[in-house]
Amino acid sequence: MKVLAIAFATLMLVLTASAQDSLELSAGYMYSHLSAKGTSQDANTGWDANLNVPLFSSKSLGLIFDTNAAYGGADLDNITLYTYGGGLQYSVRAWKAIQPFVNFTVGDASFHQQYFTTNKLDISLGGGADFHLAGGLYVRGGVNYLHTGLPEVHGVGLNGVRIIGGLSYRF
Repeated sequence: MKVLAIAFATLMLVLTASAQDSLELSAGYMYSHLSAKGTSQDANTGWDANLNVPLFSSKSLGLIFDTNAAYGGADLDNITLYTYGGGLQYSVRAWKAIQPFVNFTVGDASFHQQYFTTNKLDISLGGGADFHLAGGLYVRGGVNYLHTGLPEVHGVGLNGVRIIGGLSYRF
């Protein structure tokens, strides 16, 4: 795991140095609706943060590094679901006022409950739009679909829809 963290940090430094003035940092509130085995629950408290580093000379296609958390209350046995992943994001930069985007990430879903922690592979597909406020500041709205396995239950998937709202800043 330490090797993966060092590789990730090195990749981030290289990409940051090559991106010049087009990094995008986003953070915001996240609402999650999760379902598995015919039941569904809402996780009303959560957050999402990501970094988008443009590839090549294009500012439209970039590598995205995403992390977020959904916190379930007592009705969800106080489960916390963290996801960390990387993938691609494509943004339409044709207009200044509104810039739609789609992204795809693959990573780790980490389930935490009082004395229990386990990790599963997660796949996420999402999209939304950034609405320009001033300078490099944007308001972000988006929807994200998540699929991962459930802890200790083989062959059963956990699916979720996450609604994200927050701010995005382009350096």
